[in-house]
Amino acid sequence: MVQERKQTRRAIIESLTVKHIIDDCGDSSLYGDYTDKWEPGCIDRKYRGWERNQYRYFIPCTSYKEHWKGLHKMGYSRGDCDYLSRKYVLQDYNRMERLNRGDWGFIGIVAEADVKYPIGGGNYRIERLTSGGLWGIESDGGKDYIQEIESEQLQDLKEHLKTFNVSIRNFDKIEVDYKNC
Repeated sequence: MVQERKQTRRAIIESLTVKHIIDDCGDSSLYGDYTDKWEPGCIDRKYRGWERNQYRYFIPCTSYKEHWKGLHKMGYSRGDCDYLSRKYVLQDYNRMERLNRGDWGFIGIVAEADVKYPIGGGNYRIERLTSGGLWGIESDGGKDYIQEIESEQLQDLKEHLKTFNVSIRNFDKIEVDYKNC
């Protein structure tokens, strides 16, 4: 009688993937909001490429006045407070306009592992386990920042796999597949 090779009982990692997923629910309110109602401190879009059927005004999240007060408290001169406050308000406006044009967007980053475990009779089953994921990331946040988040998600996944008693011996040897949406 031929003895069967002892089947491993512990789940093992088959593949690792890091995905960039479009985040349609990213929070752009840190830049401001659009409205059709004028109020002090808002930017009139009429002379800045505004079209009918769009909101006419932009209200920055941090107003010119709030910027000015903060800068003044830090010891900036009145002229510098004025210049920088206008600059910051316009930066927020332009950032929001670029978001609306599709120049950048929000993404989520998630790490996934396909894990193989025995179910008996020499058969295996594959399940997918994921990291917690991080959402609301600005897609143009820079290569180093994106890579840092990818690494954090891989580490989160590694800890998650340990919780389910998955062997992580080969974790650092598996080539990670990076998928962008």
